[in-house]
Amino acid sequence: MSQEFEKQLDREIEAAEPKAMPFTTFAGLGALKPEEEDENVLFKGNWLGRGGGLLLTASSGTGKSSLVTQALWSWTLGKEFLAKPNLPALKCSLVQSEDSVRDLQEIRDGMVAGFKANGWSDEELAKALDGVHLWNCVGKVGREFCAWLLNQQKRDPVDIIAINPIQGFFGGDVSRQEDVSRFLREGIDPILKGEFGTKPCAAVLVQHTTKITSGQAEGRVNVNDYGEYIGAGSHEWTDWCRAKIVFLKRKMSEDYFDLKAAKRGKRLKWKGKDGLPTTNRTIAHSSGYIFWRVVDDPAEIEQLEAEEGGDGKRPKPVTRLHLKRERDKGPEENAKAVLEYVNANLTLGTELTNDMLREWAEKNWVRDVARLAVSRFEETREQEGVWKDKDGHYTRTEPEDDCQNED
Repeated sequence: MSQEFEKQLDREIEAAEPKAMPFTTFAGLGALKPEEEDENVLFKGNWLGRGGGLLLTASSGTGKSSLVTQALWSWTLGKEFLAKPNLPALKCSLVQSEDSVRDLQEIRDGMVAGFKANGWSDEELAKALDGVHLWNCVGKVGREFCAWLLNQQKRDPVDIIAINPIQGFFGGDVSRQEDVSRFLREGIDPILKGEFGTKPCAAVLVQHTTKITSGQAEGRVNVNDYGEYIGAGSHEWTDWCRAKIVFLKRKMSEDYFDLKAAKRGKRLKWKGKDGLPTTNRTIAHSSGYIFWRVVDDPAEIEQLEAEEGGDGKRPKPVTRLHLKRERDKGPEENAKAVLEYVNANLTLGTELTNDMLREWAEKNWVRDVARLAVSRFEETREQEGVWKDKDGHYTRTEPEDDCQNED
């Protein structure tokens, strides 16, 4: 950044008229409104409001970009994902430095497929597609980035600004408290709080974890080990943020993740598999497209825990073949598992063909067992109320008499 630009930026900041009063008192704060009537409360339970920041932390390559995109699409329509909006709709923007246009297209198409499978209408999808504004920022870090962000919020006022990843725009040493404080408290805070006449808003800062050095993998950290302080850099990141969510891969899976609301998590009012309050969730990548799902089926979680040893210790490596054989419960039980999978897809309205079913079965069992499981299901599917239409798709609609024998 040139010295001339810094001087110009300093002059602009000094000339700006902050809205904050010189002081107030507790008596001057006014009465506490019902949450539903308070425009400053963006999420139920006052989990996050205008002027506050959410820190979303995970390691590289886990799917942070798709998770934050899924959240923004949901919140734009006032729908719950991780947190439940307090307003009918939240206007959101995304600033990102990692994903190419093609990456964003792939994420978009995955979101469309995933939300369709979860019952979203074409009208809702259209609103989500147009509802998240993509702010493009290239070549700006530190104070210059904050000046650009202030200008963007003036021109296109939103309720939530997501920045992915924050390290891409920070421009300093993330471990130095002085650098972090200057960026967050002098640069980001005034924008979120509307100090220079902009609309007050909240921020979602996407943050990387530190890299694992040699010898650390065996005693790997988990989301419950000081989850609020997982992440690269100074503790000031956590001290500053109003809420924090962290998610890490489970021990034996590329698709399943432990997610924890590590700061103000109780306000989300999540329930565990036993129905009791929790700040933890299991989330997973969907099969076939870029989309996240919350794993809330107790049987699926118990199976996952059984494969990992169940005692919290890192299990010895086992082969993929061994894992598949452990899931082999015999022909009848395997056929029931196939039926459950088919019914789950039909319930979601997802099209399912025989090839797709075999592919899924081979991910759960070795090939011979998979073929047998699908074959047993095929033998009994009409008894279970599952037919095939003329195009070979599974359906719960019984065909007319003259085509019942078609496969």
